[in-house]
Amino acid sequence: MMIATVGEVVIPQLNLPNDTAEVDLDEQYLLVMRRDFGGLCYPNKEVIKICTILETHVRFWNSKGLQNMKKRKVIESSLRECQTRRLTDAMKCEEGDTDHGVEFVRNIMNIYLEARLHHLARESTATVVPTTNRNSNKKGTHFAGN
Repeated sequence: MMIATVGEVVIPQLNLPNDTAEVDLDEQYLLVMRRDFGGLCYPNKEVIKICTILETHVRFWNSKGLQNMKKRKVIESSLRECQTRRLTDAMKCEEGDTDHGVEFVRNIMNIYLEARLHHLARESTATVVPTTNRNSNKKGTHFAGN
């Protein structure tokens, strides 16, 4: 589902088809198809590969501890792997662009990582504080016996 969120931002910039009949559908699009009620955009295979690489790095850094995970470290290690797999070259718009592909991949990673870190923070908060007493401190509760 997070890849679909990245796809909504990236696909209009890449001028890819939004119609499912024009896109080669395989198992990578099954989650997007499951959540699609007519408004989602389908990301291209490079975006899916970038998000998959980033997810492996997020899980690696998360295994070392959430407090040790720095956004810059995760993006830089993932970006190096994307460069070795030549994904930054696939994202260039023109031949003369030097840093455009790298910046484009970095923007994709920033969008995905923001959503992923938000999810990790919510999970860790739920484990630390499993229940809240929000509803017990209302005025109706305080003055119910008076």
